Amino acid sequence: MANSESNPTVSSPDSPSNNSPRFNIANSIGWLAIFLVLGIAGFITFQKSTTITAADAVITSRFTDIRAPEDGVIKKIGKPCLPDTNGQENPQIEIGQPVQANCVLLTINTSRLNKLSTQGLALKRNELKSELQKAESKRDYNQNLLKTVNQTVVDQRLLGTSAMEKSIEDLDADIQVAIAKRDLAKSIYDSYTKLKEEKVVSQVFLDTKKAEFLQRKSEVDGLRARIANLKFNLAAIKKDLYISRNTSNYDPHIRAQELTFQINQDNKVREVLGDQIKEINKILGAAANTGQPTKPEDEKESEIEIIAPQSGVLWSLAATEGKLVKAGEILGRIADCKTRWVDAWVDEVDLKDLKTEESQKDTSNPQSTPTPKITLRGANDSDGKPKSLEGSVIMIRSGIGRLAAGSDISPPNDPNLPWRAQVRVEIKDSSQPLYSSMCYIGFTGKVTFPRTQNILGAWLKNLPSFPFGT
Repeated sequence: MANSESNPTVSSPDSPSNNSPRFNIANSIGWLAIFLVLGIAGFITFQKSTTITAADAVITSRFTDIRAPEDGVIKKIGKPCLPDTNGQENPQIEIGQPVQANCVLLTINTSRLNKLSTQGLALKRNELKSELQKAESKRDYNQNLLKTVNQTVVDQRLLGTSAMEKSIEDLDADIQVAIAKRDLAKSIYDSYTKLKEEKVVSQVFLDTKKAEFLQRKSEVDGLRARIANLKFNLAAIKKDLYISRNTSNYDPHIRAQELTFQINQDNKVREVLGDQIKEINKILGAAANTGQPTKPEDEKESEIEIIAPQSGVLWSLAATEGKLVKAGEILGRIADCKTRWVDAWVDEVDLKDLKTEESQKDTSNPQSTPTPKITLRGANDSDGKPKSLEGSVIMIRSGIGRLAAGSDISPPNDPNLPWRAQVRVEIKDSSQPLYSSMCYIGFTGKVTFPRTQNILGAWLKNLPSFPFGT
């Protein structure tokens, strides 16, 4: 009893009890923080399991160049193709304004001279005479070269003919000797054949003489075949049909045909230059007779209108009134507001869960299928929320940076670099384009793709079931 009285339970006045208000507030704040963290974690987990978020992408479009068709001076910049949404009338079209196809954008002044001055004609005549002299020199050179080639053809024919006839003569002498040896071998063989019948010589000795006779006969036949071949080649050489091989395989017949063609071309050039010189001489002669040179004032001005090749928004315009432009010079660009897309980068492991344009088609309820969404960074809706655009996946290209297209050599892969694929999303926006913001071309946005299946739901569905009770 004494011990129980000596150790009573003493509570400090500074420590709150379990039922004190201060303890209850701290406990509530702790539980609220725990639920808040769990809620945020659950929301992030749900988002990761239902969507694929790519890195920021830039909206791009198809651009068409505005080019000058001819040399000239810009006379006038056209008026806006469409009225301003604010009701203001601008004197000329400016960057960021809508453009309709076949709308007049610029007007260019071009000058075409019908006649040249006397001094210009004389200078032109001197240039034509110089070209005529070059053409004549080239023609003369080719003609001399053609004579040499033709002489080479004749020499080659004579040389080939004489060499072939000499070879035929040599073979004729050889064949006479071969025929004599063949006849001698035949007479010896016939003599020993009679002696064999009388059993004076053996059959082996007779076979040896027969082999000698057949060998002499084959030599005569071979020489006759060679003579026939040489006579055939000799007839071909006389008709320029025989091509002999030499160290350079040079055929003068082909070279002669080439030179003949070049000479004909030179003659045509000479005729054209001569006609031009005669025409200039006629003009200068008429001017000398009248005493009045051709005037450079005989000049005709014309205007060319440059129209818009397509509808869209005027992206750039490098044209001012009075500017001198060259043919083919780029004067501006038009961005197509109907053809826009973004190129997002997605991890390759998520491609299997990516919804493409084919997988988005739900015949039962087409409106229920979500589509990729692009949330713009620098634009808001009328309610103040970030502007969102929808689209569809039209292309998936993987292996960029790791695949050498058209080569059988694969570049080494860096294991530290992420494996990502290019996913192109075509924007489908039926609303009126905002031309003042360039149809949002160049804006940066976050691209979110819906997954084909809920990862978290599929994981929970695959969990094993535990029976409770019997």
